[in-house]
Amino acid sequence: MKSSRLLVISLVALALVPAMVAGEKVGRCTAGTQECLDAMVSYFQNRGWVGLELENADGIENMIVVRVVAGSPAEAAGFREGDRLVALNDIRFEEANVTTLKDLQSDLTPGKQVIYRVERKGGMRELSVTLAAVPDDVMGRWIGRHMMEHAGADIADGH
Repeated sequence: MKSSRLLVISLVALALVPAMVAGEKVGRCTAGTQECLDAMVSYFQNRGWVGLELENADGIENMIVVRVVAGSPAEAAGFREGDRLVALNDIRFEEANVTTLKDLQSDLTPGKQVIYRVERKGGMRELSVTLAAVPDDVMGRWIGRHMMEHAGADIADGH
């Protein structure tokens, strides 16, 4: 069972964010370095941020909070380590809803209020979150990680 840790940048919990945005390498990015950088900055400037680190052990249906970023919207909403994400605005995190959740992404902008349903210690809770802008340091880490992949590809290609 493969496990990965992801910081949530939008309400769809990164499991649904395009590979270049999530910092996961699904395949080599085919965009030019500057084109990719510009696209990533534009993408992040328009996305809401929650401030969770998740362990995604069994796909979208089992995203567990392993860290709540201090001072984040997630902390203000009352998220705790060990919470399991169940739904976002009444759309369950399950494979059958991936397209619906992806479609929701464009509406997940800073200032937007959303409701997460989480499972905590066997019970269900609803947590209201007001999305924030992605902090510059967080955006820088995500973009930097991907740009390093471009640098490695450029060296391998002899550029």
